[in-house]
Amino acid sequence: MPFKPIPRDPKTCPYCTGLFVHSTSVMCRACRVDWVRMRTGASRAVFKAIAQGRLKPLDDCRCFDCPAGATDYDHRDYNYPEAVQPTCRSCNARRGSGIPSQEFLDGVQARIRGHGYKKLKSGFGK
Repeated sequence: MPFKPIPRDPKTCPYCTGLFVHSTSVMCRACRVDWVRMRTGASRAVFKAIAQGRLKPLDDCRCFDCPAGATDYDHRDYNYPEAVQPTCRSCNARRGSGIPSQEFLDGVQARIRGHGYKKLKSGFGK
């Protein structure tokens, strides 16, 4: 008997409203690529700020929401990559995603208008 994949209903991407089929993702592949780039740029900005002494290393921080030790810096707004709060892993997950950067949203709008893929500028987070 040949293998038959289970049909999945398409989902709608909350950013570009495109349809996609994936069991665990919450956005389409194109938006996911830009989202990961945005988060990576923000993480680089935080690492740079720690290296330059503008932010304390997480070893010296407590969670902003509970008394546990901090394991992550949480971005509530990716437009300000160095505006972060130290959190433990569970509190960071409970908070959910931050506000996407305007650059991310501009890239989504460019794809919707049919201008193709807009690469995020390499200087994000300076």
